[in-house]
Amino acid sequence: MKALGAGKAPDGLCYKCTVDLIQVDGPEQMILRVIGPRLDLYLRYVREKDGTWWFSGASPAPLFLYKGSYRVDRTSGAPYLVVSSEGDHGTGIEYQMESWFDLREPWFEPVLTFTVHGIEYPWVFGAGRDVRARVVPVPTGLRVLMTAKLMFLSMGVDIPCGTVAYHTVYRRAPGRRHWVSTGASPVDGKGPDISAKQFEMLAGVGEHDNEELMPFVLPALRRVVVGLDSEAKRALQGLVTSFPDRPEVRMIRDLMQ
Repeated sequence: MKALGAGKAPDGLCYKCTVDLIQVDGPEQMILRVIGPRLDLYLRYVREKDGTWWFSGASPAPLFLYKGSYRVDRTSGAPYLVVSSEGDHGTGIEYQMESWFDLREPWFEPVLTFTVHGIEYPWVFGAGRDVRARVVPVPTGLRVLMTAKLMFLSMGVDIPCGTVAYHTVYRRAPGRRHWVSTGASPVDGKGPDISAKQFEMLAGVGEHDNEELMPFVLPALRRVVVGLDSEAKRALQGLVTSFPDRPEVRMIRDLMQ
C-alpha cells in the first residue's frame, strides 16, 4: 500500500491529479481518493486476515462547480464514508449530493445518495423548489430530514407556494445494496404522510415529471384563484389560455372551474 500514499497520483491514472489516503478501522481498510479537475475517484482496499490487501471497488464523484470533499462519520458507532458530489446542473437547476458508504460492508457502493442542497426553477412555467436536507446516522439506519421551499412560475410571475418539511429513515433491505425508505412523515407531525417516491421526487432524486410536484403547490394556487384579482391570478389565467394541453395547466384550469 505504500505505492498508494498521498501525493502525486500513479502514472497514467489521471492528468494533473493528486491523491489522499483515508485510513479506517473496523474493518481495517484504506481508501484512495484521486482528486481530479471535474471528478474525484475513490478506490477502496480492505485488509485480509493474512495481511494482504483486497480491492473491493471504486466509486466516482462528479464535480462541476464545487470542490469535492469527504468525511468519515462514526456518530452512530458504525463507520460511514460520506462523499460530496454534484447531480444535475445547468440553467435553473443545481443539485449538491452526498453519498453514504457503509464501510462495514465488503462491497464499495453508496447505500444512500441524497440531495443536501438542490435548486430547480422551471423555464416558462411549472413548479419548482429549493431543497435542503441533512442525513443523520441512527441505530436503525440513516435518517433524512428535508425541507423544500416551493414555488410556481407562471408567465414570468413567481408565486410562492409555502414550505414543506419531512423526515424518514433509510434501512437495509433483504437482497439489496441500496437502502430503502417505506415513506416519510411531516416533521411537525401535522398533515398526511407521503410515499418514499414522493419524498425523493421533492428532493430531486431520480427521474420525475414536473406534474408530479403539482399536488404540493396546488393548495397555494387554489388560494390565488379564489382570492382577489392580482398579478399572480392574471398570470395563471394567461397560462391556461396559452398552454391548455399541458398536464400542469389542466390541473390549474380545474381549480378555476
